[in-house]
Amino acid sequence: MEDGDKHKLFVGSLPPDITDEEITSTFGTYGNVVEHHIMRGKSTSGQACAFVVLDSKAAGDNAISSMDNTMPVREGGTPIRVSWAKKGGGGGSYGGASVCVCCLCFAI
Repeated sequence: MEDGDKHKLFVGSLPPDITDEEITSTFGTYGNVVEHHIMRGKSTSGQACAFVVLDSKAAGDNAISSMDNTMPVREGGTPIRVSWAKKGGGGGSYGGASVCVCCLCFAI
C-alpha cells in the first residue's frame, strides 16, 4: 500500500445480517473508521463482505494481525478474514471490481 492510498481493508466471512454498528464497533477498537461499505446478497456462501477504511496504516496492520482468521464479529460465529484491500481496475470510491475469494463476494 502506497503512502498516498487510503488505509482500506477487505473483510470477508461476515454474517449476512451484519450491521453498520457492528462494523464500526469492531474496527473502531483498532482505529477511527473513516468509512465502510457492506456488500450483501452476492455471495454464494451466504456471507457478507465489507470494505473498511481506517485512519492509519498502523491501525490497519493491528486489525489484520489481531482479527484475521482468529476473531468472529459475534460470539460463537465464524472467524472473519481481514486483509489489505487490493487495488481494483475500475473507478469509484471502492476501487471498482474487487473480488474476495475467501467467501466469494463480489463488488462491481
